[in-house]
Amino acid sequence: MKRLTPKDRLFCFELLADEKMNPENAALKVGYSKSVAASKAYQWVSNSKDNPKPQIRAFIDQLLKAKEKNLEFSAKRIEEELCKIAFTNITDIIQSMGGHINLQLLKNLKDAEKAAISEISETEFQGVTTRTIKLHSKIRALELLLKRLPGGSDEKKIIVNIIKDGKIVESSTGS
Repeated sequence: MKRLTPKDRLFCFELLADEKMNPENAALKVGYSKSVAASKAYQWVSNSKDNPKPQIRAFIDQLLKAKEKNLEFSAKRIEEELCKIAFTNITDIIQSMGGHINLQLLKNLKDAEKAAISEISETEFQGVTTRTIKLHSKIRALELLLKRLPGGSDEKKIIVNIIKDGKIVESSTGS
């Protein structure tokens, strides 16, 4: 198989950067003439036997696979963060800090506990210091997780696994 020219590589990158993935627009952006862009660019991205530049199609496939992996990783990361918020309890956080809100002990919290905290405030009135911890919305996190399930929120049966320290500690089924 032939090697890609620098212009062919740019074409591939422009194609993937284009919201509509229009081969003709990508070809024009990298400097191909209007006639070449209109007549050849669609052939270059096809799986046809008549494709004069199958190396372009192969490179696009390679780029798409890499992009797909990145998207899978991003989706997994979002799901993990939502689980931290949805399944962390304020009592666990306070227990981790020795029964009261101690700002020095925040560093001892687990990553999930830290991720669940949206705000910590401290007020002082007449010599008495009051500390407050506010968590991100558990309900909203659960709603977003529910939408990620197959069938979204229309699904009739839901299985929720609560994972603590990498192990399932509670599993429930609802309908």
